[in-house]
Formats: sequence, C-alpha cells, structure tokens
Amino acid sequence: MSNGSESVEYEVYDGEKIDINAEDVIREFVKKGLIGDRYCDLKKIAEGGMGEVMLGKDVGLLRKTVLKIIHPRLLKNSDQFARFITEARITGQLEHPNIVPVHDLGILDGELLYFSMKYIEGKELGQILESLRLGDPKSQRFSIFSLLTIFRKICDAVAYAHSKGIIHRDIKPDNIMVGNYGEVLLVDWGLARHVDEPLEKASPTATKDFFDEDNPGSATRTRDGIIKGTPAFMSPEQALGEVEIVNASTDIFLLGATLYAIATLEAPYAVSSKDDIYKIL
Repeated sequence: MSNGSESVEYEVYDGEKIDINAEDVIREFVKKGLIGDRYCDLKKIAEGGMGEVMLGKDVGLLRKTVLKIIHPRLLKNSDQFARFITEARITGQLEHPNIVPVHDLGILDGELLYFSMKYIEGKELGQILESLRLGDPKSQRFSIFSLLTIFRKICDAVAYAHSKGIIHRDIKPDNIMVGNYGEVLLVDWGLARHVDEPLEKASPTATKDFFDEDNPGSATRTRDGIIKGTPAFMSPEQALGEVEIVNASTDIFLLGATLYAIATLEAPYAVSSKDDIYKIL
C-alpha cells in the first residue's frame, strides 16, 4: 500500500471529527487486535461499488457470518474509506430487532478493512414481490397480511433510527431481508447519515450517468453520486439532487414507495430510459 494517502477529516455518526488515512487506521486496528483471524472459508456471494460481500465461518462460535470487505482500490480514496467505516459504526450502534446486527469491524490479511454482520437465511422482499407478480406457487404463503406485517416491522426499524438522528435514504424492497423463520431486517445502511452531519460531496466513484440504458435493471440499484438513492423508488428531493433538504421525511416517502410496491407488485416509477427519468423530474 502507498504511504502517501491523503488524510481526511470525516464525520462519524456521533459528529466527532477525526483526521484519518487508510494506512493509519489499518495500523491502529492491527495494534489494537482488531483483526479477522476468527473467520475462515470465505466465499464471495455479492459485489457492489464499495466492496465484496463474503459468506464465512466464525471459528470461535462455529456459525455462518457475512463479511463486507472494502475494495482495495478504495483504500486510497479517503472519502469512500471513511464512509465504509461510518456505515459499520452507524449500523453497529443501531441495536434494534429489525436492523441487521453488526458484530465487529477490523482488518483481514493485514490490509483489508471489513465489518461482519449476521447471516440471514431468507430472501429479499424484492425477490418475494417479483415471485408473487410472476405467480410462483411457492410465494403464495405471503398473503397481504403477512406482507403488511413485514412492512410494519420496517417502520419500527426506521422509527428507531430516526429517534437516534439517523436517516437511511435507500429504503426499498431489495434492502429488506425476510428470514425463513419470521425475521425481518432493514439492511444496507451505506447511504445512511446523521441528520446533524455536514452535507457530503458526491462520490468520486459514482457512475457518470444517472441511468444506464444498456442495463434497465439499474433503475432499482442504488446510485451514489450527486443524486443518491434508487431511481425507481427515490423521493423528489433525491431525484433533483437537493441533498440539503433530504431528511427524515425522505425516509417516510421511501416507506410509502415500498408500500406501493407491496400493494401493486411494481416499483412506483417505471424507468426504462433516460427520458423516463426526465419525465419523473
């Protein structure tokens, strides 16, 4: 790793300002014993803009665990590095039955920053709604009553986060995990922020285009540029890039958009081209 990474003053969720760079943080974590030697048999199950999601085994507790590992290339991107830590800390401090638990934050193989989370056996609510839309017999056990029960639990999670001054900013069916035994968890707090934090800059790793016409599925994926959120679900202020007025009411809008998807089995906004985005705006 380079020794010339620029330091960055970043906001953790409690508002404390810290000057950091990747090398300093990694050295500090290793010195304090925050290393991931307890995890083995790692297998990639997903990948996103920030990093990889791995399924592994906790050798101490002998249980499956999910690890989110930052992309090595982002170690030189101080803003994204800080955001990764902030995501782990925000999620880890939101202790609620319907928010995915974070177990620890540390270093793998001497240089890879990770945080570990509860492994959930189940499906995303988005997958369930799509199965219902397609008439899959296996999904028929999800009655409108059970779907509304899932939604109510997510409302409880959001209410708790708001009581702590945290907004999620990316609530949608794909970020709601439904376990095989009744668990309901709001996941992916990568865009979350404390309402008292200074407004962040657009991510330098964001895609140039708000919508990828070669991949219509991008409408249901999270964007992380000047416009932050998911096109098919986002609020008007998010779509317009008016980050200065994004607040708890934005999450309420996103809950309404999710409820719309539950009731109709369709996303609120049908987005298949850039022209559709302009019509929405």
